[in-house]
Amino acid sequence: MSLIGTLGRWVFAHPDTAEGTPSSTADTPIAGKDRYAGLTKEEKMRAAIVSGFSSSQMQLSKYIVHEVVGFGANGCVLVGVDMSGVSVAIKIIYKGSVRAGDEISAMRAVCTASEYLVQYVEHWEDESHWYLVTDVCGSAHPSASVDELQPLRFRSDGNGVVRTLRVANGANDLFAWSFAVRSRMFEETGRARIPAEHVKQIVRQISQALLAMKGRGYSHNDIKLENIVVSQGGPAENVWPSPSIRLVDFGHAKPIADIRKYGTKLVSAPEFLPDSPFADQPKDGSAADVFALGLVMYVLLNDDGGLPAACESMQKDAVGFFDLVSADHGRFPFDSLDGVEGDALHLLHEMCRVNPARRYTLEQILGHDCEQRMPRWTHECPHAAEEAFASHLQRIETAVRLFTAGETLFWIFVLTLNNLTTPPPNYRTTEPDNPTH
Repeated sequence: MSLIGTLGRWVFAHPDTAEGTPSSTADTPIAGKDRYAGLTKEEKMRAAIVSGFSSSQMQLSKYIVHEVVGFGANGCVLVGVDMSGVSVAIKIIYKGSVRAGDEISAMRAVCTASEYLVQYVEHWEDESHWYLVTDVCGSAHPSASVDELQPLRFRSDGNGVVRTLRVANGANDLFAWSFAVRSRMFEETGRARIPAEHVKQIVRQISQALLAMKGRGYSHNDIKLENIVVSQGGPAENVWPSPSIRLVDFGHAKPIADIRKYGTKLVSAPEFLPDSPFADQPKDGSAADVFALGLVMYVLLNDDGGLPAACESMQKDAVGFFDLVSADHGRFPFDSLDGVEGDALHLLHEMCRVNPARRYTLEQILGHDCEQRMPRWTHECPHAAEEAFASHLQRIETAVRLFTAGETLFWIFVLTLNNLTTPPPNYRTTEPDNPTH
């Protein structure tokens, strides 16, 4: 199977993929919250940027904007530098699509809790948009989309100067990074599998970020590849460093014990199903995030890079909570994970337990054996067989030493006991047959 055929089964639809025919200029901005009705994602992005550079000219003049790095149904993201040369990301959020005020409040409440959370810089709003400035994490990796997007050209003020912004064909999120890594692995090995040590690093860092949010009383409520950005470990390097991630997009973040709906239904935990015994009560947002993180781990570990078939059935409400409970003794029904075994498989099943009360906590994930025994994750780990054999041999040698020591002590005990119970040669226990007087 070709790489395109293998990766064609990916079901995490990237939100930054353009819709419609790219255009080189944006339409004239329309006032009101419904200004983008009927427009494609790309057309919304182009119109919003033109509008923003007009209505927020003073605020945006503090930054030198270079390019558009992403866009979706609810907003777009620009990157540039401030006047001191520090890189920043500027997220333009369309009013009427989401409650941006909640996102900003959540970000400000949690961002300083962990190095694995995107950092807040400033925000403002105008009639049609919210603007959220953060630090920048990483650089774009080639997108799964092969479409070339035209640059955005527009006049931002009355001096007649035309501004040009490049529209990146790629992204710095985990979706784009995993696509790039799989492409390289397929070229080198014929198998589009991400190295297991990278998956371990990513799961650990996301768990630490979520645990930090939990400590501030929040859950993220929308864990998926598109909301995790990668700042290191790009596939263009000769030696692959471990990836470093940042958790972004707090548009669905909420107080941890007051979750009624998960951000993306495709990765929602079973307790959100209509027939769930938890359906009519607030959910534990941390438990829901753990389930979604387990799905991220599944996507990264398998060859196809796709979600389990059961996720689509859950999205359509075609399967019920108790159907899932009975499918595999309470474990979520994953598709085949050829080559994944041991600690990784155990962790995956515990993170995605159907019953949230039996699901692993973030603390249990970070304390799981897989954190210490990486070679047991998959058959693909470098030197896994050699290390496993050496470890096994060491255990055998230790057992032999203990057995030898135990055997020696046993014979010492037997000989000592024998000496205590055996009389000396000249010791008489009875009277002689012919006593002399």
